[in-house]
Amino acid sequence: MYLAGKIDENKNIIRQYIKEYKSINTILGEIEDLTEIGQGGNAVVFSATWGKGTVAVKVLAENSIEKSSKYLRFITEVREIIKLSDTQAVVPIYFFGELPINEHRFPFMVMKKYPQTLDAWKKKNEITNLDQLLSIIKQIVYCLEVIHANNIVHRDIKPQNILIDENGELVIGDFGISWFDPEHYSRLVKTEKRERLANFGFSAPEQFQINPEPKPTMDLFALGQIIQWLVTGFPVRGLGRTQLRDFDGSFTPMDFVVDQLLQQDPLKRPQSAEEVSKLIKLVLNPPETHESEEEKVIRVLRGFDKIIRLACPGKMGLIRITEREKINYVLGLISENAVDLGLWWTQGSSDNHLDGKMRQLDDETWLIDYGEHKVQEIWIKKDDSLDHQYIMLHCAPMPSFGIYGDKEYRYEEAAWFMDRYITRQEYDDGVAEIDGKSVELLGRAELRTRELEPDYLFIGTYANPINVDNNRSTVDWVYHAIKDKGLPIEEVLPKLDQLKRHPVSIMLS
Repeated sequence: MYLAGKIDENKNIIRQYIKEYKSINTILGEIEDLTEIGQGGNAVVFSATWGKGTVAVKVLAENSIEKSSKYLRFITEVREIIKLSDTQAVVPIYFFGELPINEHRFPFMVMKKYPQTLDAWKKKNEITNLDQLLSIIKQIVYCLEVIHANNIVHRDIKPQNILIDENGELVIGDFGISWFDPEHYSRLVKTEKRERLANFGFSAPEQFQINPEPKPTMDLFALGQIIQWLVTGFPVRGLGRTQLRDFDGSFTPMDFVVDQLLQQDPLKRPQSAEEVSKLIKLVLNPPETHESEEEKVIRVLRGFDKIIRLACPGKMGLIRITEREKINYVLGLISENAVDLGLWWTQGSSDNHLDGKMRQLDDETWLIDYGEHKVQEIWIKKDDSLDHQYIMLHCAPMPSFGIYGDKEYRYEEAAWFMDRYITRQEYDDGVAEIDGKSVELLGRAELRTRELEPDYLFIGTYANPINVDNNRSTVDWVYHAIKDKGLPIEEVLPKLDQLKRHPVSIMLS
């Protein structure tokens, strides 16, 4: 508490001086028009005019006479980072000096001023697709490559310490708690046990241990948090992680990258920024596989069989699931494996694949393809014939979107835009009326549909007989027998046991 109070007192001394004199005299000329623009734990930052340009001035709230650890870190930051100014990876430092105020001498550095931090930029911009995300991430990875190649571990990578210039170019700033390898840099200061060497939102878990060994993997964990934050708005907290693909299917490859970067064990993460670059290239351009049709059929049927076994272990036959928690668990399994297994949904006369088109909207509602569905119960066919297993979703009637007046429909189409539903006609026009103003959609609206009656969806692999053209009429009959005629489900579904096998699955018999 004493140290914090002393720093606050020094900050006020600095502020009072700047308020009174508005300038700092240096051997290279007057720094004028100082205006406070921010502060950190140990420093105050000002915008100022120096010569004909605008600069940022960071004044450390530590008396240089006392030679504290924070002062020595400040000196190290200036001395070593100034050497990297031409790399375009760090904030350029132009000048170092000391500001004498009575018995105090406060060190300061003059740096290039940037219009905004990544944190401020994100508040005004939304990352909606992979290309936008990659344009930022590749720049950060380059910056990390540079500092790590110069034997520096930043240890405080977060949106506030990433700065953006007028051209959208990124650099890393604030090396106040960075580690400079003593084999390459003179050690001015020894880390004390009580020193803060991490931020609570983005830092690797090992940074909160006592005197952890500094490694580039610390910064790479923070990079994973940055990627997660850019898409979702939040870093990962706890064990669960919101999948990036839930926001847009184009983000799917980056989910694997984030999972690798956020490994709790540092040895399981990529070990360098160069490895991260290679990993990103690999997930974006995976090597061609020469999986035969037989191998593919075996893989997807066994993968779907695993979903079935996880959903109802120890049971066989026609199984009904009604518990909400179990329903969401099974739907989660389907969503997680939809892309890899090439899962499809069908109703006989209509079908589509589920690639990246399934996610949970709330506790009871799931988006499946374009349809919003409240799954009331699940029926699963489990037997020893892998290709005849399927999952049927019994969906309760959905309420109307409430945007079409009093007209009664069995089926409605709308679009989700700016946290509200708009009409299908507005979606087709590409313009919606929002709070009395016309707003262009610009590809930001998501088409949605609702069945206002009970509905049923059958889910299986592409090799499942329910997706075979010759069997469509039977699947369609079963669907309408349940939906329109109201025949008992357990009496109608056995009809699907007689479906002809998919031609490519015959090789499994």
